[in-house]
Amino acid sequence: MKNHKALLSFILLIGIVSTIQSQITNSLVNKFWRLQNAQIEGQFYNFENNINDAPTLQFSGETIRGNSGCNAYHAKFTISNQTLQIANILSTRMACNNLRLNESTYFVSLSQTHRIQYD
Repeated sequence: MKNHKALLSFILLIGIVSTIQSQITNSLVNKFWRLQNAQIEGQFYNFENNINDAPTLQFSGETIRGNSGCNAYHAKFTISNQTLQIANILSTRMACNNLRLNESTYFVSLSQTHRIQYD
């Protein structure tokens, strides 16, 4: 009987985790996200007053796409245990001058593991 309770608890826990991950994914997908401000490598970036060169992203299925301030990009993403991982970022290669946020810095920051919370 004790093993059945443990198994039932384990199954319930898996169901709860799956539901939370599904809620997180659903809250991200099909929404357009624009970076307002960020701190990357000790540098603070504020795009609230000039949204035209702010990086963007949109989640769809298992990919994201967006604009890094100049170039379009897309990448794969996964969510597991409230952790967002973005990998395999590919972008166009237009030459851009005077970007507030260097695109390679933005891409490196995106490809780091991020913890997310669903409220």
